[in-house]
Amino acid sequence: MGNLRVGTGKRCITPTEDFFPMVGFMGKKGAETVYDDLYIRAVLLDNGKTRTLFLNLDAGPSLDAVFKDEIEARYQIPAGQILGVWTHNHSSYIKWSHDTAKETEYRYLKNIVEPAVFGAIDDAAAALRPAKYGFGEGKSYINVNRDRLFEDGHWMQGPNFEGPSDKTVAVMKFEDLSGELIAAVVNYGCHANAAFMERDADGMIKVSADFPGFASSYVEERYGNGAVCLWTSGCAGNQNPLGVIGAYREYWSDGYSEAVTLPDGTGYIMQKAIGQEHAIDIIQTLKRIDRMKENMEMRGKYNILDLPGHHPEPGANVRVSWQICDNNVRKACPEYLVNDRTPPKNTRCRMIQEGFSHLQMMVVELGDVAWVGASGELYSETGMMMKESSPYTHTVVVTHTHDDAKYNGGYILSDMAADHDTFQFYSSETHPGNNDRRIIDNMLKLFDELEGN
Repeated sequence: MGNLRVGTGKRCITPTEDFFPMVGFMGKKGAETVYDDLYIRAVLLDNGKTRTLFLNLDAGPSLDAVFKDEIEARYQIPAGQILGVWTHNHSSYIKWSHDTAKETEYRYLKNIVEPAVFGAIDDAAAALRPAKYGFGEGKSYINVNRDRLFEDGHWMQGPNFEGPSDKTVAVMKFEDLSGELIAAVVNYGCHANAAFMERDADGMIKVSADFPGFASSYVEERYGNGAVCLWTSGCAGNQNPLGVIGAYREYWSDGYSEAVTLPDGTGYIMQKAIGQEHAIDIIQTLKRIDRMKENMEMRGKYNILDLPGHHPEPGANVRVSWQICDNNVRKACPEYLVNDRTPPKNTRCRMIQEGFSHLQMMVVELGDVAWVGASGELYSETGMMMKESSPYTHTVVVTHTHDDAKYNGGYILSDMAADHDTFQFYSSETHPGNNDRRIIDNMLKLFDELEGN
């Protein structure tokens, strides 16, 4: 018998009625009720010598140092082997926080998220049983590059079918010795924003787990017997689901355009449809994984990589600049319209290059598979270069691996996209240009240190 044991846990983190109504994006109206539940999923690996934890949350941010230190102390899981990620779900409309001054976020942490995190890990530890693992890759065509050059000479969100886009769905499969699926840990690069700030058919904005939640639930229902499908976000900084957010636009003859407002309910229909299409791709990949192993070595390392930073000029309302980037002022903040249009692009705030941003990176070796983590939002082409440069044949790059990406690098534009004047540029704390090599070299440094242990 091999040395690998695997257990899973799953707990609900849907906000209760007393959290509604919520405040939404740009201070406007947020979620008013629940469309479908939010969850925490945990997959615990134990080889008799050490442990590794996968844990995702449908409401962010990702696990921070406070959580990881407590998990390490309680469960003997090294912090460098805790892949505690957020699915980057834009439709949760709420975040937890340790800050008592943020009353709602702190209450969400203490009443719902914290008990669920430790409850899910307790469940996973109690459910540990002998297991085998395998790894496979398939394709899922639900994402598209969202940085598109428009007629006005600026980059906005829109489907760029010729732009870099990694279609790889990576799956780590865990089954018991009788062949029953225990867990599937999935990685794919796409923003979970199919229903972001959209109204349902009844006119209400609703909390949802977006397409990753529907994909995970479908796989779990398909396999039954308590199987868990834990979804992680790959390099999705410039990737949207097909058919949403800026996919269809209305154009003026002078080159101006705005995203078409789709009928109420469209986003909710789309997130489920996209999620189930994605689930089928996950299942097809699972079916092809037939080379299973019972022994797994585990080890991990992490560090902080300093990247060049930038910030908005003093006094700037950078959130309005985000909306100007996408000609989205009408929907997000109509009080800023000028002559019934979004203000000109040259009214956006200036970004001052200064200081550093801080990207936490990690590498976790699980048998013959390497998981490379980054706290920020990497562009798809950067992730593909990282996998190509990795010394491991099987390499997965997962983002949102530590705390809130907004304070851990934010959007990190690839070198080839450094001149894209998208909202990602204005919303990031990392100044673009010459960062691909820094990130790849730091990944290789972590691998070298891992080998030196």
